[in-house]
Amino acid sequence: MKNSSSEEPPTEIRLANDYMAFRPLWGEYGGLHDDNFVPADIDAQLKKWADTFEDYYDVESGWQNIEICQRQYAEGQRLAKVVQEHFGTGAVVSLDFWELRVSGKTLTLKDLEF
Repeated sequence: MKNSSSEEPPTEIRLANDYMAFRPLWGEYGGLHDDNFVPADIDAQLKKWADTFEDYYDVESGWQNIEICQRQYAEGQRLAKVVQEHFGTGAVVSLDFWELRVSGKTLTLKDLEF
């Protein structure tokens, strides 16, 4: 594993946004907060994705439009692959994209297909 942290990474890593989360990566016991868990370039991409969620996802109405939701979902898929490549076969990385409300209407992942 290419983890530069002193701790072993969990075997299952979930990529998911959450309000005020330090980093959108989760293991069995909660958020993965070690500053050395992933390299700085990957960490910056993860934080940018999470910042978009924090800035544009409203707890009641969701995203302002489907285009923002689609972009965020596509970026989450890309980032899950990046994190998976970083850890290789030592961990299984999955995307938990739960933020499916757009202008007050709840969509499905199928609705986000281009």
